[in-house]
Amino acid sequence: MFSSLVRRLLYSGPILLGVILLTFLLFRVVNTPEQAAIHAKGPKSSVAARAEWIKEHGRDRPLAVQFATHVKRMLTFDF
Repeated sequence: MFSSLVRRLLYSGPILLGVILLTFLLFRVVNTPEQAAIHAKGPKSSVAARAEWIKEHGRDRPLAVQFATHVKRMLTFDF
């Protein structure tokens, strides 16, 4: 019984990481930073306002850094 519980807990880590990776890829790779900024700020926003939003939300950094930040925020429940 105990070994079954431990095994399931050990399997849940990679599954959770896989789900986080999948959602990250869906939201970050499919949508370009410019499209996300337009969606957040509105289509009539200025280019400078969109660039500021992109920098503020870290969308200008490499994907690996964005993913590490995303995982850290998920694990600390900072939604």
